[in-house]
Amino acid sequence: MKVNVVNRVNNESLNKTDCLQPLFEAVINSIQAIEEADEKNGFVKVYIKREEGLYSDESNLMNINSFIIEDNGVGFTEINYESFLTSDSVKKSRIGGKGIGRFMWLKAFKKVNISSNYKHNGKYFNRSFDFILTDEGIENHKNEEVSLAKNITRISLIDYITTYKDYLPKGSDIIANKIIEHILIYFITNKCPRIEVIDMTTNEVFNLNKVFIEEINSESYNSRITFKEQEFNIAIYKLVVVERSEHKIFLCANERVVKFIQLQKCLPLLSSKFYESDDSSFYTLTYVTSSFLDETVKSNRTDFNINKSEDELNFNNINEKEIINEITKEIERQLEKYITPLKEKAYRKVQDYISDNPEYRFLLKKAEDKISKIALDTSEKILILNYMK
Repeated sequence: MKVNVVNRVNNESLNKTDCLQPLFEAVINSIQAIEEADEKNGFVKVYIKREEGLYSDESNLMNINSFIIEDNGVGFTEINYESFLTSDSVKKSRIGGKGIGRFMWLKAFKKVNISSNYKHNGKYFNRSFDFILTDEGIENHKNEEVSLAKNITRISLIDYITTYKDYLPKGSDIIANKIIEHILIYFITNKCPRIEVIDMTTNEVFNLNKVFIEEINSESYNSRITFKEQEFNIAIYKLVVVERSEHKIFLCANERVVKFIQLQKCLPLLSSKFYESDDSSFYTLTYVTSSFLDETVKSNRTDFNINKSEDELNFNNINEKEIINEITKEIERQLEKYITPLKEKAYRKVQDYISDNPEYRFLLKKAEDKISKIALDTSEKILILNYMK
């Protein structure tokens, strides 16, 4: 490669909690390859490979060890292979590509194998090679004409490094939902090919397009706010309640999720789901896009070059805490009809406690202002103590 791969990978950072980021990079690369090929029947298949061991049911699932991402996009043509060999390639800069996503693969995996069928001058070729953590990075490169007359590319992310494997969810359903959350913008804009997640141990198959239709309500709340001369577009989607769900805010750049914030940390009152009716409930996924976020995203796409709070003066005159506070206010406004009943329930809880403990009557007015800052499942006594602060 046209860079020292060991140094390039070592210079990148990847938090343990971002253990799925390399997979997300590969899936988005596949989507973009399908767009480049103008393939109308595009597909992406994500195969989950687990460590070897006896499997009887979901209670003793072995850890995930590798992923295989397969697509029918344009493939590793000469131009795309040269771009792969070039660190910080600008080939995808028009669509927000930073040219470093593949280095994230080697942060979390011991080895990557690529096999790609592509068409050139009316003939089909297969290019294959290993991408590994050596100075050169590329080994066993082959490029030869083949009889298989179709585009097919397989990226094998092999042997999770233990540091990241330990933070990886086991369930293939969770992996499927995490991918949807990360690439939701592609589903929303109808740019998403058919995507399947296939567990090679349990033989479960998850059609993400179907999951999107069935679990994420098409109804959305869309708005735009301006804060310190920067515009932020906010889209709130309803997620039909699935196991281990929660309300989330996603900060995006260049059509990709960069990081998420648990809404409960901003509005503790929202520690539980919303109800449409007794048998219909949902959580919310809030996606925030902005040219400001596009311009300030870090090269590894896991954070922004933005001050975390007003105590930092490193980058610009706007900080992440302020942005989240403004977004939270807008969420409260948009979802008022769902949040108001929760506030009323919490307020009644305080009233009931004060009825039995009249010495706290002076806190009732204060409770009105702070009610959304306290989790609904908090005990009455803790509620009162919080209002006294």
